[in-house]
Amino acid sequence: MQVLVLVERGVAPAEIGLFFAVLALAAVLAELPGGAVADVHGQRVAFCVGHLLMGMALVGFALAQDQVGFVVAAVALGVGRALDSGALEAWFVEEVLTSQVDAGEAGRLTLGLSNGSLVNGLAVAAGAVTGGGLALLVAPVAGAGGLVGASVPLLLGSALLLGSAVLAALRLGGGAPRPKVALLASLRQGAWTIRRSVAGVAVDPVLRRLLLRGFLAAAGLTVIHLAVPIRLELLLGEAGTAAVVLGFLYAGLFALQGLAARCAPWLRHRVGARTSVVGLSLFAAACLATLPWWGVTGLLVAALLCFAAIGPVAPLLAPLLHSRVVRAQRTGVLSVAALTRSGGTSAGSALIGVFAATAFPVVALLGCGLVAASVVPLLCRAIADLSEPAGLGPPAG
Repeated sequence: MQVLVLVERGVAPAEIGLFFAVLALAAVLAELPGGAVADVHGQRVAFCVGHLLMGMALVGFALAQDQVGFVVAAVALGVGRALDSGALEAWFVEEVLTSQVDAGEAGRLTLGLSNGSLVNGLAVAAGAVTGGGLALLVAPVAGAGGLVGASVPLLLGSALLLGSAVLAALRLGGGAPRPKVALLASLRQGAWTIRRSVAGVAVDPVLRRLLLRGFLAAAGLTVIHLAVPIRLELLLGEAGTAAVVLGFLYAGLFALQGLAARCAPWLRHRVGARTSVVGLSLFAAACLATLPWWGVTGLLVAALLCFAAIGPVAPLLAPLLHSRVVRAQRTGVLSVAALTRSGGTSAGSALIGVFAATAFPVVALLGCGLVAASVVPLLCRAIADLSEPAGLGPPAG
């Protein structure tokens, strides 16, 4: 929706790309410090500040009239996303592991995170449909107060983000208490936390394998986000029609991914976590391989099936990741994982973007190969007992 606001403001495509480059750079630079803030001061603090920043950033995008305003909004949005990244998951995990330390933590984590994925997917889908519809409804009367049609959904999104921050601050538990520290000590402790988080990933072979899997999968799935829209426009022959279809496709993708994630507890119990992740990843890779051979309907169905296949993967793998992480670096390690996935997306975009418009079969096979390769890091003895991680228990200090 931010792109539509910029287009309606008459911003040139090159400048739009620059603003989103600023956003991405801000998010990358703030990712590890954001994780350190959460680990030092608590996940609730990071979550609330992140949502406040994102809410104000959306207001900035909705109301800004010049490049300076858009750049400030982009930086605020990037930093807010970095603070929010991993904070809620780490917060939830700490609540589970501190209040329920009997047997079965892995199953509870999978159930809770799959429920979270379901709600998140349905919320993203509902937001996409509601935002698009609202922008169309207000377009004829836009212009009051300097607003454009796409500004109204951003203002609504801002209100929801600010409301969630207030709700989290007032109504949700704060997790394990953190000692209060002075500013200078907080900076030193934050730098130490970043170093420990990165070092923890570097020396743990299981964490390295999980992050490598995330990098490869993110790179391969770039086909859906980058090449499928281009292919859809070529098949339909009209950009406007492709945009409408693409909007409904993305709503369906995230809704179906969330619904599929709810199957993770059943898969863990009936099939086993590692077997499920390997099978689902290979199925998603097969869906990518078939993309060039379908028309519009087949293309949409294959993309939807691919996202449905990857839906349960994160809740199935999360207990293993958290079993390798102590409480003091939990959000920091999640930030390192998010950075790794971002790197995979960037690498995939650079690699796949070269062939996206001219050689779609090559792109599809490349994405298939990357997603299929993402199962290789899981094929080791250290991850053999993925269904019941032995190390999972109460968080260590």
